[in-house]
Amino acid sequence: MCAIEVPGNAVIDDFTFDTGNNLTNRDFWYWRKNNALHAWMEQLYKSKGGTEKFNCVNVRLTKGDLLALQSDILLDKLEPASGFFWGDMEYNPDRKQQDLEFVAATLAAVQAGNAIYYTSWW
Repeated sequence: MCAIEVPGNAVIDDFTFDTGNNLTNRDFWYWRKNNALHAWMEQLYKSKGGTEKFNCVNVRLTKGDLLALQSDILLDKLEPASGFFWGDMEYNPDRKQQDLEFVAATLAAVQAGNAIYYTSWW
């Protein structure tokens, strides 16, 4: 599970970004088996019209998405989910704090004009 930062002018849509023309993309954040967050991202993907299996696909995180995620984290709405290779972790205070740090960093990147896409491979 990771987030990728791309220049704002590389955005094509909520699922794709341009990788050509010397555009620099960088790994922005990394998680391992944060299945509660992954389940939240899958729901976001579907709400944006994503139709593929939620594996090795991107979903762009807008300011509105991030504020919704922040709210859901603070209100303890992220719940562990089960799935192949997802592990069996609890959504504990440390994980919650890390996800809130991710939201803050991502909001700053978006404010600076960049775009963040979440993706995963399992």
